[in-house]
Amino acid sequence: MERLTGYFDGDNYVQHNPQIANGLSGLGAALEAMAANGVTMK
Repeated sequence: MERLTGYFDGDNYVQHNPQIANGLSGLGAALEAMAANGVTMK
């Protein structure tokens, strides 16, 4: 997750999934919540 900021303009990220907030912070929060529930991304 920490390497993602090098690919984006700060926290500017438009998320098209309505269940995930915009921004890398929203994506990070969603990924953390999924991981806490046993859902992982590779």
